[in-house]
Amino acid sequence: MKRLPIITFSLFFIAACVSNQIKTTETQWFEGELKAAKTPVIITIKGLKPNTPYNIQVYDRYHQSEKKETASTKTTLMRPDRSVPESYKGTHDGVHYSDDPGGITVVVLDSTLILSIETSKASGVGFFRISITPATEEAVRAAQRQNLTIDGIPIIRRGTPGSVPVSNSYGVFLHGSSIVPEARDLMGSYAAGGDFVFVSAEVGRFVDLPGVRSAESLILDTKERANAPYAVERAELASAFLFDGGDQSIYYRAWIDSGFANSVNKALSRKQASIGGNSAGLAILGDIVYAALHDESFTAEEALQNPYTPLMTLRKGPFRIPELKGAITETHFSERNRQGRLIAFLARILADNMLSLADAYGIAVDENTCLVIDNTGKTKVYGPGSAWIYVPQSMPDTCKEGFPLTWKGNAIKVIQLTPQSQAYTWATIKQAPANFYYEVIEGKLHKR
Repeated sequence: MKRLPIITFSLFFIAACVSNQIKTTETQWFEGELKAAKTPVIITIKGLKPNTPYNIQVYDRYHQSEKKETASTKTTLMRPDRSVPESYKGTHDGVHYSDDPGGITVVVLDSTLILSIETSKASGVGFFRISITPATEEAVRAAQRQNLTIDGIPIIRRGTPGSVPVSNSYGVFLHGSSIVPEARDLMGSYAAGGDFVFVSAEVGRFVDLPGVRSAESLILDTKERANAPYAVERAELASAFLFDGGDQSIYYRAWIDSGFANSVNKALSRKQASIGGNSAGLAILGDIVYAALHDESFTAEEALQNPYTPLMTLRKGPFRIPELKGAITETHFSERNRQGRLIAFLARILADNMLSLADAYGIAVDENTCLVIDNTGKTKVYGPGSAWIYVPQSMPDTCKEGFPLTWKGNAIKVIQLTPQSQAYTWATIKQAPANFYYEVIEGKLHKR
């Protein structure tokens, strides 16, 4: 059996004075280092009071303390016999991520709690810290989630949804892969006091927003569920929407011309609710979407060599987001070298008269990065990567079935947005200065 790393830890005690009574709140601190992907570090916490609520904070690169932790973690809670009761399971396929709002609030069942901390990727290695502090019963109630089924829709719910929409602000949140905590928290501030709707096609996925009255995860993976009365009702009353990653073909088939999509569009037209998506959830937001209706995908090189490959299924999207009129979106952009694929999308859109040259453009976002169009109509970028705006300057020269794409000259204007970039006004983003241009000659991409 493979031995798991054993770590040493430091223990500190913090005393708090409340009114005239002295109450001691013991906060235990633990430190560890992840040295390889999928190699867990095990922390055993002893001396806890059984059947007592505790709050656990995991500090890593996405939820840093003053020590600026560097790891990327996911945490599994276990009883001493290494079993994982339902109440210990996290919001992401049973595990907890460090950036979940409020940390992990749980009733610990035994005097010993075991934490298994690991990272999925080699880039996630590094230093982390953990704190555990007694919590109040009120905090436990506030964090409790219910598993429900309403109108055939599997639902995970925290809080109590209201019957009147609450709208503080409006924004668009475009996450290139994983949800970026700073952007998620900004969405929470826009939806404060209202109801948050997270939509996925995978059971067990739940994302919360700080400051909202309620958060619900809805599984809307079929047309029947997307047309169900409860899906329509929650969309009409939501203060924020976020669509999960996964498979955009499931979303497209289920949501196109559905009651859920129609209600989302009504909320957007009133600027009642912010909207966002990560990975496949971003891919489905555009005016035109790559619906991925075949099991196979294709590379940028294949798209440039034949922009009419049957695998390129471009369709009118289910949503009418005013800020994304004329846009097609791309995800995991720089990491998967999708520059040529986005250009081939734009060529097809123009050649097939899906959009006019004046309207069509592309939005692409790198992994772990989020492009936000904020409540003032300005751009913000969060995360380590960039967001990219691709603006066609002319019609393609050759865009025919079975022939390589040719698009000569300064064919595609490219605008790169980073966290250090100035805040551009989104309404005129296509007029922002170019960082460079692309042309395509017989299926070969050239930077100019």
